[in-house]
Amino acid sequence: MAYMQAKCTDFPYDSWYIRCIKDQVALLSIVTKRKIKVNIEIHPLYVKLIEMEQPELEHLVDKHFHPGVLLMQLSKCGIHMMPDDTDAARGSIQLKDKATEERAILDISQTLKIFAFQSVKWSQACEAENIVVRLRENPDNDKLFLEDDESDWKSIMWSQNKVSYIKCKNCDEKFNGEIETDQVTHSILPLAV
Repeated sequence: MAYMQAKCTDFPYDSWYIRCIKDQVALLSIVTKRKIKVNIEIHPLYVKLIEMEQPELEHLVDKHFHPGVLLMQLSKCGIHMMPDDTDAARGSIQLKDKATEERAILDISQTLKIFAFQSVKWSQACEAENIVVRLRENPDNDKLFLEDDESDWKSIMWSQNKVSYIKCKNCDEKFNGEIETDQVTHSILPLAV
């Protein structure tokens, strides 16, 4: 007997949130389309699944894995988090420019010690050449922010060769990609900061 489900049951993700929680340890929280919250602790040499209440996943919780192995194990448990480009059409996902994606990933990984990053609901509304996320300072490596208001977060947008702060909030009625007043674009996020 087999149980079949669509490959894109869990994406596009509802939201994601990444921040440092201690020295050289980051926490990535992803809420899937089915509202399953997946918490992955990222260490220099391994990752581990934490704070998962589903009994089907208890054999994976708090165990050290290579990132790819953890994602394959989650997939075997019915939580598929490894989409490829061909899954975009099935999941109604707009593919983003690969160079822009790489630039955003590099900038986020280089500044994660200082900032917390979070998805913004307008990410799919902007053009394929742009990637939009929210950031806020996290000097104390807070796991959760006790005060977490929309005004605490700033939106940033990467394009193929630049990054800039933009006037975009989750509470806005439509996407606003206008550059913040008194801001200019820069080649990398640390310069924009």
